[in-house]
Amino acid sequence: MQMRIRVSLGSAVVLGLARAKMEDKPSTCYLLMAGDCRGDCGFCPQARSSRSDHKWLSRITWPTFAVTDLLRPERAELLRDSFARICIQTVVSPRRADQLQELVRLIRQTPGLGDIPISSSILPESTEEVGRLLAAGVERIGIPLDAANPWIFHQTKNGDYSRVYQLIKEAAMAYPGKISTHVIIGLGETEADAARVLQDFWSAGVRVGLFAFTPVPGTRLAKLPPPPLGQYRRIQVLNYLLATGLPMELTFSPDGRIRDFGYSRSELEGLLSAGTAFRTSGCPGCNRPYYNERPGQTMYNYPRPLTTLEIEKAFAELEL
Repeated sequence: MQMRIRVSLGSAVVLGLARAKMEDKPSTCYLLMAGDCRGDCGFCPQARSSRSDHKWLSRITWPTFAVTDLLRPERAELLRDSFARICIQTVVSPRRADQLQELVRLIRQTPGLGDIPISSSILPESTEEVGRLLAAGVERIGIPLDAANPWIFHQTKNGDYSRVYQLIKEAAMAYPGKISTHVIIGLGETEADAARVLQDFWSAGVRVGLFAFTPVPGTRLAKLPPPPLGQYRRIQVLNYLLATGLPMELTFSPDGRIRDFGYSRSELEGLLSAGTAFRTSGCPGCNRPYYNERPGQTMYNYPRPLTTLEIEKAFAELEL
């Protein structure tokens, strides 16, 4: 049976598999393994309890194609020349690791794609499974935590927070520089909750990507609003300072809001003057255009360099 794969609409447009207007092109080719998900994340259209159309993931559609169509010689050349990496997202299924390894094998055997960086977002069974995936040709493994505290994890994912948390740290210890995770801001956590998780992961060598919670009709959390922009901006700055190794002295309000990073206003403006802190965070080369927002609206994650006015606006949105 021919393997099929879902491709984010933006990636499909770049590859000539679909037609749509785009304001910003993806810099990573985003793929999603086909099949039903056994997970039940309250924010995800792929969840088993979701009433959303399963063509969606966050606010992006993912049309399905045969892998052979994706890897035709002329399209493989376009893929290599247009993208910094390939990101393969998996659903929770018994054969997810086997299917991922098979897809990676097919990509690696395609002329011109033997050395393109491949990331995968997957919940592995063990650290040993992480090792097998890396040996099969995955360059970086993203193990999603999503929720920044155990209670929210239980409420939104119905899983074992401690197991996933420890698996991420054990994998990072076993495979330094190869492990990522991501945290969704806006599920009900405090900024202090997010700060503890981010500081712990970065100190363990885990790269952290940030998502803004996006309500999707038909999911259990469809009525939960997205996070206040100020909250998201403060966590972005925190993540940027941790990623770049810059020191900080965090102070919090009684309700867990970040009050200060330990810098004067002028010092912080200087550190943030390039706008990098407000761009999409994740694996190298990842920009996820409009994953959390619509074109024309205020951007949570900028998929491109910011203008001077956008940098000034983002700094003001910190509300420090």
